[in-house]
Amino acid sequence: MTNPPAPGANGASAPPEQTPAAEAEREAPARAFFEALFDVVLDEIERNPGFADRLSEKLGGVAPLRLVVKGRRRGREEPPPALAALDLPELLREEGQMALRERLSAFTNPQLAALIRARQLSSDPVSKLNKSQLANILVRAARDA
Repeated sequence: MTNPPAPGANGASAPPEQTPAAEAEREAPARAFFEALFDVVLDEIERNPGFADRLSEKLGGVAPLRLVVKGRRRGREEPPPALAALDLPELLREEGQMALRERLSAFTNPQLAALIRARQLSSDPVSKLNKSQLANILVRAARDA
């Protein structure tokens, strides 16, 4: 009795890794895009009651969105523990700016914005900044610390 060919034998490629971590890594760009899009829509709902009412109508008359949005940021105000635990000045000193930027790139824009808000590193709104702009604020703060 012969054994079946190993993955990759005869020119066949091995199947991609199917772990939850690999799946999450593949989905990260789309997740970041939709989180940013959702943030823009929610910001507009807060600023523009007419937009909120029109969107609510288009969604089948769900509860008035401008009222629902008030509690939306509850889970977003805290940066994730892995990000909150980073000692940015120490990482900058020990590993350099490129390593710090690489570490920050693993997080989403809303997570970086939450860290900036939590550490009060900017008086300007940060929810619409891109990842590079958010990283610049954090690197500058690490350098100035």
